[in-house]
Amino acid sequence: MSRPPLPREGAVLVMTDDPGEWAPVVADRNAAGHRTALLIGTDDADDPSDLAEQMAEDIFRGAEWQLFVSP
Repeated sequence: MSRPPLPREGAVLVMTDDPGEWAPVVADRNAAGHRTALLIGTDDADDPSDLAEQMAEDIFRGAEWQLFVSP
């Protein structure tokens, strides 16, 4: 199964329960100069957007960002 592509531009926070699959993608995107962070979450998280927002506030420091939740 192929994973959906991340946006080409802008800061992206990837939330996944499979960091092994996404870590290289995040690293490559960062190496290309695109701010990307990996958030490891589980299906039992109450509201992933709350956790993502807290993390993005610390990492992206006010820059606009997008949340990408791995299917």
